[in-house]
Amino acid sequence: MSTTRTESDLERGPRLAAEAEAVVCFAEFKLLLKPDELRHIVDAYALWSHVYRAVDRSGVRFVPTPGDPPIRARDVMFYDTPHFDLYENHFILRRRTHYRDGWTKSHDELTFKFRHPDVERVRAVDVRPGIKAQARIKFKREILPLPDRIGGARHIYTRNCVMVLPQAERAVDVDTLVGLFPALRAVHPGRRPHVALVNQVTVNETLSEFGVLDFGHGLAGTVTLALWRDTETSAPVVSELGFQLKFDRLDERTEALLQPIEAFFRSVQHHIARWVLL
Repeated sequence: MSTTRTESDLERGPRLAAEAEAVVCFAEFKLLLKPDELRHIVDAYALWSHVYRAVDRSGVRFVPTPGDPPIRARDVMFYDTPHFDLYENHFILRRRTHYRDGWTKSHDELTFKFRHPDVERVRAVDVRPGIKAQARIKFKREILPLPDRIGGARHIYTRNCVMVLPQAERAVDVDTLVGLFPALRAVHPGRRPHVALVNQVTVNETLSEFGVLDFGHGLAGTVTLALWRDTETSAPVVSELGFQLKFDRLDERTEALLQPIEAFFRSVQHHIARWVLL
C-alpha cells in the first residue's frame, strides 16, 4: 500500500481543523455585578448564600470546593487603537499575566476574539494566528442578562484564539497585528494607528471558585466570582459571576439541554438582584 500523501491530503488536515474550530462547543453564563458590593471576602460569601438558594430550589447538583475557595490573581490588559477600531469592528485583544504565590509566570497569555450576536458572522471569521504558534481556539455562546431588566437572557457568540507570548510593552501598529492575526485585515482604517493599552489602565483580577454546578447529561461547570480593580488606585471596576459548560456541538439536543439551564440563570438573577449590574 502506498503511503505517499497527495497535495489534497496535505490541505485537508488544516481545512478539517478549521471546520472543527467553527463548531460551537461552549456555553458561558455571565452576570456582571456591582463592584462596590463585593469589596471583601465576606461580601462574596453573602452573595453566594443567595446564589445557593437558587441552586437549592432548582434541584441542581452542587459540589462545593473543599475548604476555603481557591483564589487566583492575574493582571488583565486590553489593547486597541486611539479610536477603538478593534472594538468598533467587534474584535477584542486582551493580555493576561498570571500569578502563582505572588510570582508571575514566564509567559503572558494573549487572547484575540471576535464577538457578535450573529453566530454565522462569527463562524465566518478565522481567528487563528498567521504565525506558527501554540494556540487554543474556542467557539462559545455567551449567555448574558438583558441590558434593561432582571430575569432575561440574550446570546452573543465569540471565537477566541488563546496563545502564550513573551512579555512585550511596546505599542504596535495595525499592520504588525495583521501579520499575527490575519482576520484584522478587515480593520485597516487607512492610517497606521498604534495599538496600545486602553486608557493606560491595567486591571488586577481576583478570581474565586465556589464549586461545580452539575446539570446532568455531562454538563457541569465551575462557578467563579471575579473582581477587577484598577492596579494604580485599587478602585473596584466591575465584578463577574459565571460558569462555563462544554459539549460536543451546539445541536438540537444540546439546545434542549441548555433551556432549563437558562431558566436557572434567570432565576439566579432574581435571587441576587441587588448585586446585578445591568
